[in-house]
Amino acid sequence: MRIDPDHIGIWGRTKSGKTTRARAILSSRPRVIAVDPAYTAQFTERDGYVCVEDELSLVRAIRASGSSYRIAYRPDKDLDPPHVLDSLVKILECVQLPYIEGRDDTHLTLYIDELVEFFPNRQNACPGFSRLCSQGRHAGIGIVASSQRMAKVHTDFRGNTTQDYFFSPRAAVDVDEAIKLIGREHRGKLCTLRPHEYLHWKDGQLTTGHNPPLK
Repeated sequence: MRIDPDHIGIWGRTKSGKTTRARAILSSRPRVIAVDPAYTAQFTERDGYVCVEDELSLVRAIRASGSSYRIAYRPDKDLDPPHVLDSLVKILECVQLPYIEGRDDTHLTLYIDELVEFFPNRQNACPGFSRLCSQGRHAGIGIVASSQRMAKVHTDFRGNTTQDYFFSPRAAVDVDEAIKLIGREHRGKLCTLRPHEYLHWKDGQLTTGHNPPLK
């Protein structure tokens, strides 16, 4: 029996620990495509990622890597981020065609840094990625995404996460969105989180945690 891939949201202000948590989550995934804009460049060759800057190079890197790969995709800063993401989704669905046809069971994980830029909370922002949020399990594509501004990320992603990590929030409106999910009784915990401390929400249960020390 196939296990559906997960969709994970990681929320919090800058330098709160989001990227460290994302690295920990992605470390055990066999296939990772990280949308990692050049101005942040969080995932590098030193981390075991092949870095590419255009779709053709991305496809070539996937083909050259075989069954396991870690690729950091850094699209041109002048391109429209939602369009970039929609185009990427089409490529990944083609890559996962063996999964769709039942010839392979390996999941692919798509990581997006600062999702608010790629999937803002406005109508028809990114229809391809919206479809992936609700139907990605059929293609074996999981999503891990981080953002400082939870409230400004499209509800099609926020409403389809299977688990969420909350770090120290960026703004009051982001606190309000978080407590709609985890409950108002946890506002105090959320607002007093220290760097690298988080609240983890999964299956209706809230637990606390702390990122491991950086090596």
